[in-house]
Amino acid sequence: MSGKIKIKKEKEPKATSAVFIDVDLIEQLKDIKSETGMPISKLVEMFVAYGIENHEVVEED
Repeated sequence: MSGKIKIKKEKEPKATSAVFIDVDLIEQLKDIKSETGMPISKLVEMFVAYGIENHEVVEED
């Protein structure tokens, strides 16, 4: 054994920003959190990422 401590490099943490959403949506996210155990911030990230990847801009009528 070399006697050295090996420290694994980590990626820089991502910057975050506060977003305000409807209270009803927060309640739905809390329900999903209770069901899955996943933090609300991670759930929001997943839903927003999905929406961005699957959106379509349409012209107004």
